[in-house]
Amino acid sequence: MHEFFTSNLGYRNIYRSLWLDVDENALHLFIELFKIEVKSGVDPGVAQGTPHILVVKNGEVRAIVVGLFEDEGFWRSVVS
Repeated sequence: MHEFFTSNLGYRNIYRSLWLDVDENALHLFIELFKIEVKSGVDPGVAQGTPHILVVKNGEVRAIVVGLFEDEGFWRSVVS
């Protein structure tokens, strides 16, 4: 997904990546997100999957997408 977002001019300036293996804060965020998802009924196998893409607009999470999903039309609709 990193390549998809960084190579696409429409997303390059709005995409930020957090690498769990090099950023302790990102790892803690992922763990907390996992707990919230499981508590909300998401299967633990899905909740522990990567990548997790959080779509944030005006400081609020609009969507959480788990897995590789490189459909341009989908992402345009989610970030608009």
